[in-house]
Amino acid sequence: MPEMDGIEAAKRLRDLGSSTKIIFLTAAADPEVLLDSWQNVGAQGYVIKVRMRSDLVLAIRKVLEGGTFFLPNGNSSSD
Repeated sequence: MPEMDGIEAAKRLRDLGSSTKIIFLTAAADPEVLLDSWQNVGAQGYVIKVRMRSDLVLAIRKVLEGGTFFLPNGNSSSD
């Protein structure tokens, strides 16, 4: 993204009072980025691009049902 990264964009949405559900789709499997997206931004999901084919639809379903999807290996998520 040319003007800001996804974390900053999500923070701005939250600052504006948006109730948008946020799922990050990223190449970074960095646990610090994952933690920041959850704790500081309030994201409900985090999917790594190399697992997009197997995890993205599952993550969207979980988040729409009120759950979360955060584990970078895609092996589990919470309700």
